[in-house]
Amino acid sequence: MSTGLQYLDGAFPSLNEDMSSDEKIEELFSKVVLMLESMKYLLTNLGTSNFNSTELSKITGPIIGQISDVQKNLMEIKITADSASLTASNALGQSQILQLTVDGLTITSSETGETLINGSKIITKDIEGVSFVSQKREDGILTGDSVTIEDGEISIVGASSGSGIIKGSVSGIEIANNSWTGTLLKLLSIYGRVEIQGAVTKMNADTNASIDAGAGYKIFIGTSNDGENIDIGNAGGTVNLIGTVLHNGVPI
Repeated sequence: MSTGLQYLDGAFPSLNEDMSSDEKIEELFSKVVLMLESMKYLLTNLGTSNFNSTELSKITGPIIGQISDVQKNLMEIKITADSASLTASNALGQSQILQLTVDGLTITSSETGETLINGSKIITKDIEGVSFVSQKREDGILTGDSVTIEDGEISIVGASSGSGIIKGSVSGIEIANNSWTGTLLKLLSIYGRVEIQGAVTKMNADTNASIDAGAGYKIFIGTSNDGENIDIGNAGGTVNLIGTVLHNGVPI
């Protein structure tokens, strides 16, 4: 069989009146087979250097290529003037699509949805991983301040103010600072109520502050330790008690 292009350039087979019909058919068939083998060789070894660059530039339609196997796995690439995509799929109907446009890179999964990556911006639904770190910059320079989400905790590190940790669980939220001993603030949801615990608990308001209980309920201010005192007000200030004031149930 042919391994070159010589048979494509060959003359048409010579047929004469002395040849029988079977001989003519055999001669023509032999020539066609040789030309077919030469054409296969040509197409197999065709490279970009063999193209007419003028005609190649006229290709404006989509370029599509596919590769598949007997297990029905399919890889397809498609290129158009405004996008390029790569699709992987299988016999179960699962697929992953990678698409590039001027708007960014989009990754679409038949199982988990879509993610868009546009420069430094990522738009997605769920992010799963071991850790995530966000660092603060000022004028393009890292300041040393950072926030890390890892192992179910949020760690906050300040370049000049130490570091803290926010822990979350089914029972509540705990806020601690490594520069202090113990927990600074703990918000617990216990039997439908919220408890605030901390080494020092202080609430400040720029305007009026109030603590209200629902109708028919009371506000309790006390200490669980015997012998401890509760101070209301500041030295030099005034405490106004409005309404009926009772001491151990007896009006003052």
